[in-house]
This record gives sequence, C-alpha cells and structure tokens, in this order.
Amino acid sequence: MLITVLFCYAFLLIFYFKMTELAITDFTALVNTYMSEKLVGRLLIPFGLLIFLWAPIYLLKYFKTVRVYPSNIEVNYLFPLFNCNLQLKDFDYYILVDEMTRNVPVEAIWFIKDKKVKFIIPGQLYSNYYEIKNEISKYKIENKGKVKLSSSQEIKARLGFEIKNI
Repeated sequence: MLITVLFCYAFLLIFYFKMTELAITDFTALVNTYMSEKLVGRLLIPFGLLIFLWAPIYLLKYFKTVRVYPSNIEVNYLFPLFNCNLQLKDFDYYILVDEMTRNVPVEAIWFIKDKKVKFIIPGQLYSNYYEIKNEISKYKIENKGKVKLSSSQEIKARLGFEIKNI
C-alpha cells in the first residue's frame, strides 16, 4: 500500500511538472487541450484533481499500529502528528460487527460511547486481529456481543449517527 501511495505522488509530481512546462511554452494549447468549453468539462477537471490529491492522504490513515494496554489503546499512525491514546474508560462498551467488504463479511470491533461509534478496529487490516480482540476482552470494558447491522445502518453509524438496535 505504501508503494501505491508513493507511485500516486510521483505521478502527481510528473503531471504537475508537465502541465507547468506546457503552460509556460504554449498556454493556448494547454487551454484548448485540457479545458473544455462545456461546463461539465470545466467542473470535472478540478474535482478530479482534488480527488486525486485526496486519495493518497486518505489511504495513509490505514497505516497504523494498535497496541492494547489494560487502561488504554495506543494508536500510532505513519505520521506521529496523528497518534492518539484512547482511554478504555471513555467508552461505554464495544460490539462486534460483520462489515461487508466486497460481499464478504469481515468482523470488526466498534467502540461505542453514547450509542455512537468512536473508534473502529477492522479485522481485514490486521493480521493479529484475533490477538487484539482477545486482549481487549481481558480488560474492564463491556462486550455487547455481535450486532447485525444492515448496510444503511452501518453507513449511518460510521457517519456519527446513533446505533438504534443495541
């Protein structure tokens, strides 16, 4: 995954270099080639560039390590600026949810506070997921068991809405 992010940024740098070079040498050719007279074309280029810039940054959030201690969960990201230390006492309980990924359910641990999801440990991202799950079960946080959620309920919960059927 890190290689993919690096390739995206390398491609982005090459793209900017070539576009700048073209803008300096022949600006009218740049406008005629890459800018459309149609409104849809004018809107797609900035949004496409924005999504292209945002995607590698979004992927970087998956590069993290999770360590479970008796009183807290330590989350270390690739960039130390985003590291956090979550206290188990700050959560009411945790639930196990089968998240749908490519039509295959994958178990995840959702930490809940006031019926809202505050932190998720997805099973597909960690090779030691079951060890993490066993460690969490040893400490003083209530396990409400496995909860069945529909796709729309799962999306709403991830967006910060309350989970109704717990």
